[in-house]
Amino acid sequence: ALGDEASAAQIYSNLGNLYQGVGLFAEAEEVCRQAERILKRINDGLNLARARHNLGMACAGQRRWDEAERCFQQALAHWRAREDRWNIANTLVELGNLYLAQGQRARAHLCLEEGEALIRDQGAPWYVQLRAEFAELRQRWGG
Repeated sequence: ALGDEASAAQIYSNLGNLYQGVGLFAEAEEVCRQAERILKRINDGLNLARARHNLGMACAGQRRWDEAERCFQQALAHWRAREDRWNIANTLVELGNLYLAQGQRARAHLCLEEGEALIRDQGAPWYVQLRAEFAELRQRWGG
């Protein structure tokens, strides 16, 4: 009603995260797509990459592998252009999980290796959870 599209997109993104958290992946996809449309229109590349990452998770939750991979790859391209280590690694762990779910162990391993190398020497506290996610992926991968 106020015309604040950036805030509306943020609300849709937050709703998407909430829906995913309780396993409502179709609902998460719907609101993530609403956020994506707004963010494209207002040319907010940073939040568009975040929305696409979240959209990838929603599609993966529905076992729509090709669409999930496309979204993760779009997010990765943005993070790589920004040289954003944390977000690259965060998306790589999700992409690795996607590949494992499809039985693509070699591709999952590439994500695991690249992501771990990116954050290995990072000391900031926000990398702790990400390292745990890579450890879990490594355990699931079997290495």
